[in-house]
Amino acid sequence: MQQQIEKGAVRRFLVARQGFDRRATLDEWCARLPDRLGCIQYDPLNVVGRNHDLVLQSRVEGYRAGDLYGKTYGQRTLIDGWDKMMSLIHARDWPRFARLRADKETEYRAVMTRRGSVGALEKADWILRELRERGPLRGDEIDLGKVPAGGWGHRNAAGAVLEYLFVTGAVGVSAKTGTRKTFDLIERLLPADILREKDPFGSDEAYHKWLVLRRVRAVGALWNKGGVLWQGIGPVLSDGAYRQTLFDSLTAEGALRSFTVNGIARPLYAAADEFADLESARDEAAAKGGSRERDAKEARILAPLDNLLWERELIAKLFDFAYSWEVYLPKEKRAYGYYVLPVLWGNDLAARIEPAVSKERGRATVLNLWLEPWLDGSDRAAFMEALRLEFARFAAYLGLEPDALPPPVPCGNRSS
Repeated sequence: MQQQIEKGAVRRFLVARQGFDRRATLDEWCARLPDRLGCIQYDPLNVVGRNHDLVLQSRVEGYRAGDLYGKTYGQRTLIDGWDKMMSLIHARDWPRFARLRADKETEYRAVMTRRGSVGALEKADWILRELRERGPLRGDEIDLGKVPAGGWGHRNAAGAVLEYLFVTGAVGVSAKTGTRKTFDLIERLLPADILREKDPFGSDEAYHKWLVLRRVRAVGALWNKGGVLWQGIGPVLSDGAYRQTLFDSLTAEGALRSFTVNGIARPLYAAADEFADLESARDEAAAKGGSRERDAKEARILAPLDNLLWERELIAKLFDFAYSWEVYLPKEKRAYGYYVLPVLWGNDLAARIEPAVSKERGRATVLNLWLEPWLDGSDRAAFMEALRLEFARFAAYLGLEPDALPPPVPCGNRSS
């Protein structure tokens, strides 16, 4: 019979599992990335740092915007790859994604066919020779002409071919200037022992089970429900019935354990080797009698695509906090603002802030601050002090000084 675990205990477990219980070093986070978060999603928007920097500033002591650049393009501990959409993954995970790269070859060739640019692939071997002879190159440094105009995608034929070579694993990203990528041969970017390593999975099913377990670990606890978590990593993973066979198999093998949460119809799954931590969180929550235990708890400003928030509907049910990143919505359809970030306090998502920077003044500011309606009285005062300290850290991460926080306004609704 499945255990039933209360929401508060699951929240406590997830917060600790995601590393929000203490700030570690950047070296620690890079070393444990494969088993902890799996990957960090990349997004090109830069309002107060890009998503990967925001993920790490909330977890790493003394993190500064851009600190990860050296780990990725200097030491190459991490590399650009495809996992949860475009992501940064640990270099030692490279062999495990061999089947994904094969899927991407088929997928990207079909995309280029639809865009009328597939003919440019005839120049793929020539571009590889150019890289070998000339060294790292950007797409705009290779003249192959233009591709047919479309709604999105590369206009430069060389850029389209380089992207194809990237997703299929022949080249990697050697450097970035803003969002502009410089590519080089993959054998120059990864150690020979990693490149010699074979695909460790004996079958597609074994690979798919690894991906499911990786997704569960990346969030901490997960259900089997369709969505962006299963897109872009092979077409069969979008099939909910097939995924359920993988969840069932992993559970039968002892790699996953399932449990239920009151008010959530679907069972949830956690990695079996972390289930004792979930049970400890349940016992701690029960011992505190439901108290939020706010005193001395830090606030954390989260990334919009933080791993904790990947499964938005599940997080809404567990934390009673519905978060939508509204940057791609028309202004009139936004409930809050263009670039609004959630704020974690203790084991709760307690607020939203809309941060901005003024480089001319050398200041970081908060344009708007919305508090959850349950946050009142002494809780509210304690939270505001925690947020003040957190925003000072956040400004330091950006290399700026913090402005004072604006008067908060209430937002949303929260159940008991």
